[in-house]
Amino acid sequence: MAKNPIYLNWKKHYDTTLRTLADKHVILLFSGGKDSSLGLDFLLRASGEYGFSLSTHGGAYPVHRYQSPEIDALNAYWKQRDAQIIWHRVAESDKPLERAQNPCKECQRLRRQKFSSFLQKEVKDWGSLVLIACYTLSDLVSYAIEHILGGFTRISNENQQRADRAMETAQRFYPILKMREGYTVFRPLVYFDENTVEKYLVEMSIPFLSTPCAYRDSRPKRILQEYYKKMGLQFDYANLVEFMKKIPDFPLNHSYQTMHKEVYVNKFF
Repeated sequence: MAKNPIYLNWKKHYDTTLRTLADKHVILLFSGGKDSSLGLDFLLRASGEYGFSLSTHGGAYPVHRYQSPEIDALNAYWKQRDAQIIWHRVAESDKPLERAQNPCKECQRLRRQKFSSFLQKEVKDWGSLVLIACYTLSDLVSYAIEHILGGFTRISNENQQRADRAMETAQRFYPILKMREGYTVFRPLVYFDENTVEKYLVEMSIPFLSTPCAYRDSRPKRILQEYYKKMGLQFDYANLVEFMKKIPDFPLNHSYQTMHKEVYVNKFF
C-alpha cells in the first residue's frame, strides 16, 4: 500500500516513541469514526515497520450506530489488512441514553465504565501498557472554546463541574503521558485538524463509520467543528497550547502523571 506524505511526516515526528513499542502491550481505542480510523491506519503501518503488536478495541455504543452491514464492512476491510477489531458490548440498548438528561455524558460514563472493567481483566503488567487514544487538534480547539465560554456562566453550582471537565480535557493536550504505574498514554493525532484527517482518509480510500449518532447535536465540539469548516479556519497546536497556558483555571500544568490509575482511568482518561 502506498506511503502517503502525511503518514511519513507523522512517522518521522514520532520515531523515538515508535521505537519503544516493540516490547509493549499496545491497545488502540477504536470507534470506527474518522479519527480512530486514521489512527489505526497509522499504527498498523508503523507496527510492521517497528515490529510491535497492536490490539484494537472498540466500544460498540450507542447501539443504533453499530449495526450490520456497515460494521461487517469495516471488519472486512481491516481484516484484509491483518487487523482484528475486538468490539465490546457496552449496553444492550440505547434506553439509558433515551432516559438521560444529557445522553452524551451518560454514553461517556457507560463507555468509560466498560473500558475500566476491560483493563482490570486484560492488563497483567501495567508497566508494559500503552493506551492509544485518537484525539485531534480540532477536538482540542473545541475543548478550549468550551472552557472559555463556560467561564461566563452565572450558575455558581456549575463551577465544580467546569473544573472537573477542565481536568478531563486539559490532559488530552499532551501527546504522551508517562504515568506513575509505568504505563503510557499516547495520543498520536493531536497535531492534525479535521481537514487533514478527512483528506488522508479520502486519498487512501479508508472506510469509516458513516451512521450518525442520534445525539450528536448534544455534543458542543461537533457543533463547533461544523463552524470551523464553514469559516475555513486552520489551527496550530503550539499556538493553541501557548494560548491556553494563559488561562488561569485551565490546568495544563497539573501533574497528571502522578495520578493513581484507578483515578485517572475511571475519571479522566
